[in-house]
Amino acid sequence: MKKFLLFILRISVSAGILFYIFTRPDVNIREIGTAFKNIDLRWLFTGWVTYFLVLLVGTLRWKTLLVSHGIKVGFKETLEYNFIGYFFNNMMPSLTGGDVIKAFYVARDTTKKAEAVATIVVDRFLGLFAMLVLALFGSLMSLGNEKMLVPSLAVIGMFVLISIGIALFINRKIMSKINIFKLTKRKFAIEAKIKKIYEAFVYYRNDKKNFFIALGLAIIVQTLMILLNYSIATGLGLSGVSIWQFFIFIPIANIISAIPVSFAGWGIGEGAYKLLFSLSASPQAGLSVGLSIIVRLIMLSYSLCVGLPVYLLNRPKEIKTIN
Repeated sequence: MKKFLLFILRISVSAGILFYIFTRPDVNIREIGTAFKNIDLRWLFTGWVTYFLVLLVGTLRWKTLLVSHGIKVGFKETLEYNFIGYFFNNMMPSLTGGDVIKAFYVARDTTKKAEAVATIVVDRFLGLFAMLVLALFGSLMSLGNEKMLVPSLAVIGMFVLISIGIALFINRKIMSKINIFKLTKRKFAIEAKIKKIYEAFVYYRNDKKNFFIALGLAIIVQTLMILLNYSIATGLGLSGVSIWQFFIFIPIANIISAIPVSFAGWGIGEGAYKLLFSLSASPQAGLSVGLSIIVRLIMLSYSLCVGLPVYLLNRPKEIKTIN
């Protein structure tokens, strides 16, 4: 019952935010509809193909992390699990729901269950960190733009703080002094599982080669996502926004969209696009809402046309707890 109520709540949040956005005076629904109708199909197709490359490179990134732990899962199976994860990411309340499903599938195929789960965590972390790296790059390139000075400095400051946090997190001596389980029931069982996953996470300190290969692939994935957005924006006729601003806006918007307060990021993502693109000099910033919607529809098309069939063909008869 609680899950159902949470589901309804998140749909309501998405609907409420979208209603608010489309009733703003700077968002012209007719203008967006006209842009959709007249979109350059060549750019739309380019964006659609680019997202397929995102899925392939993303799978290779995860495969690299699995190989590092000696988890033998073929590329075909890894790709299938990734498609299933993308399906659930777009059909479940949050953009991270598919990670749980991916963790189940890969853990089912190996005895290294904690390590398998850790690869999901590290994979997600690398994606988020790559977004921040690209946002930092875009910020440094935009420091000469007076309107972009404040957001650029904010991104630079965020990057420094998160980098410090990561350095502290991977320091075993510091983390060993932190006990977050004092108020937790079943203390020892939960603590043991968390420690196993944490050790599998920091394991990559000893395998820097595969870690940095995976990080490089993560940066490629996020760069492709930026180019996807740029392609669709070009097809829509959204002008007045430099490519460097896309390097700031898209990663930050994707990070905000991952916050689990709406259904699969709908609403909050469109709000983030509108807010960020309004910082540019473009008088058509309202079209950014349409840009966000088209990008989501491209992702949804892969989820339904590929992810759903793959899931139905690989649907488990029962789901067991990952130890």
